[in-house]
Amino acid sequence: MTTDHIVETYKGYDIILIESLRFTARLCDEDTITADTANEIREAVDTRIKAEAKSIRLNIPVLTGKGDRATVTGIHMGTSQMIGKGLDKSGHTTHVYPVAPWVQDAIAERERLRSELGAAEERLDSIAISLSRGYGRMDAEEVRPKIADFHDEYNAAYDKAHETTEQG
Repeated sequence: MTTDHIVETYKGYDIILIESLRFTARLCDEDTITADTANEIREAVDTRIKAEAKSIRLNIPVLTGKGDRATVTGIHMGTSQMIGKGLDKSGHTTHVYPVAPWVQDAIAERERLRSELGAAEERLDSIAISLSRGYGRMDAEEVRPKIADFHDEYNAAYDKAHETTEQG
């Protein structure tokens, strides 16, 4: 008759003190680890779990934010970032999408609109007049010259806006 005693459960493993006064960690009666001390057995369990985690491999096809095909293969244990083939290694990619024709079309449309938006912003930035003047607190006699400066800046932007309109 065996006198094995479960001492504790550690990360899914039953830690058992066996008759020989050694420790065994058992998961589902098939995965067994043996060591001389409870600390050694816990370290061995941690090592086994880490090795198992590193061995998990995915093969999930995805689309990147630019519409390129990529494959998610796993997760980086140090950064919690999904890793894979064709993914941006700089960490700037924050989302991937399932592969589907409408998704690819939507990504392409988004990229086209972003390009148009960028061009419009560039044109508008060239004639933008900031409302925040950065003058700080002013005395009454400083207001008239500052209004004149604003007027000059407005007139220059107005002329440039109308030149652009005339040029098409």
